[in-house]
Amino acid sequence: MWRRWWSGPGFRAVTGVSDYKKEMKDGKLVVEFPINVWPGWAPIIVANAGLEPSDQSVFAKKYGFYVRLAIVDDPVKARDLFASGQSHILWGTLDMIALFCARADQGLTHGAGGVPAD
Repeated sequence: MWRRWWSGPGFRAVTGVSDYKKEMKDGKLVVEFPINVWPGWAPIIVANAGLEPSDQSVFAKKYGFYVRLAIVDDPVKARDLFASGQSHILWGTLDMIALFCARADQGLTHGAGGVPAD
């Protein structure tokens, strides 16, 4: 069943490569990292010394790159930023997968959605 779904006409083959924005600061890469409004991001904000690239960031001091954290609270916008090369990271929780998937409204469960199984 999965082979039939995965190889269906809705999935297009990748025909090329994407290139990402490569902003530099003081000779170091600035990694674009979209985050949403959630208190769980506090440790990375503290480690980065705020949202903007900083010389005080753990990432700059220890690993040699900067991080720019941007509040992007729309999963589709985050996906589009990643796909267009404007951000380097796309994260999500399992419940967000349907929001990233273009075919989510086409009944991917083949009629079994919401049916409990052992």
